[in-house]
Amino acid sequence: MAIPWPFAGAGLASLPKPGAWMIRVKQAFGTLIIASAIYYGYLCYEIFASRSVDTAQVASSANEKLKAGWHASLAEGLALAEREHKPVLIDVWASWCKNCLTMDKTTLQDAGVKTALDGYVKIKFQAEQPDAEAIKSLMQRFHAVGLPAYVILKPKAAALH
Repeated sequence: MAIPWPFAGAGLASLPKPGAWMIRVKQAFGTLIIASAIYYGYLCYEIFASRSVDTAQVASSANEKLKAGWHASLAEGLALAEREHKPVLIDVWASWCKNCLTMDKTTLQDAGVKTALDGYVKIKFQAEQPDAEAIKSLMQRFHAVGLPAYVILKPKAAALH
């Protein structure tokens, strides 16, 4: 294992002495490092700049859901479900939740899912500030850990106490 070391020591004598060329090598490597930092900074900017949430698009998506038979008020939706003896689907979401928005665009737009949910009273509960007391209590009540959260209630369990 030590065999390469004598050869490395013998080769050191043949290397050029430090001087102006060494300064040029340091400058070249410094330029490469700065160029790499700029490149990776640009990549990070491109990745995270495209992840911003368009609030107008989220608002129009929420309005479309309300037009499609979803209820924005938890109390009104639960009262309707109790009157009509229907099961309830509560969709707990937020405009900053990428998974919530993806579910709205994909799964909840599927024809099979829409058909399956026809017999339900559908409620979109907006949880913009998860630290608010009302949202905390709802999440604890249904043992929801994070967003999106979906809660299905049977007709007798539709009332929150």
